[in-house]
Amino acid sequence: MDEAGLDRTFLRPGYYATNTLRWQLIRTGRVLRTAFPEAVTSPVHERDIAQVAVRALLDDTHRGAAYPVLGAGPATAREQVAAIAEALGEPVRLQETDVDTYRTHLLTQMSRPIVERLLQARGNMPQLPAELATDAVPEVLGRPALTFAAWARDHAADFRSPP
Repeated sequence: MDEAGLDRTFLRPGYYATNTLRWQLIRTGRVLRTAFPEAVTSPVHERDIAQVAVRALLDDTHRGAAYPVLGAGPATAREQVAAIAEALGEPVRLQETDVDTYRTHLLTQMSRPIVERLLQARGNMPQLPAELATDAVPEVLGRPALTFAAWARDHAADFRSPP
């Protein structure tokens, strides 16, 4: 309980797998253009976030906890594109571009400070400090976190062109 006498539980989701939905060139041209094909993220499936939240809300043993909700493990942009291609059942090309071209493209989707931070990190998402790096999914749900491949299968329709 906090000073106001309120119970709380915090969820700290990592990098959302849904961020890849901004890769709309996959939808329209079956290509991802990036300056950093080996950039690493650990995408978390929104279903894992929701299921941990439900458990935390319904089970009083989670009161006062702060749970990192992380993805199944690190995956490069290249590996994520391969998972999307597999889910689509169609090839998807990964095309490496120069940083300036990539910056211009990103600025159509995000604010300049976020784009510059992403470019500075070379597309990698920073790792969590060790004290936050224990994923709540296995602890709270009793199963491993869902993989990016599972997310890609669940969202394959989001990468299909409209009829």
